[in-house]
Amino acid sequence: MGSEISVHEARLFSVLSANEERWMTTRELATEADVAVRTVRVHLKRLARLGIVEEAKVFPGFRYRMKKDRWSVEHHRSLLEACAVFGLIISHR
Repeated sequence: MGSEISVHEARLFSVLSANEERWMTTRELATEADVAVRTVRVHLKRLARLGIVEEAKVFPGFRYRMKKDRWSVEHHRSLLEACAVFGLIISHR
């Protein structure tokens, strides 16, 4: 995956931003972002690798939330810009 940000990644970021304190399953994120579960998994791996989300490895499925001590500042800025382009609302801390 390149540095381009898809509308799906922007939607996922928007949902995560709106629920910063809440641990969410892949399925919950997919439902709220209106994105396929498989697509959400791909984006979550990338966002976790970049330090934007944290991952709790619990049974029966992993949980995700925004990382409190962030991140890849450059990619975070790009995500915010993409959300603005796609007309998605981001709640700021």
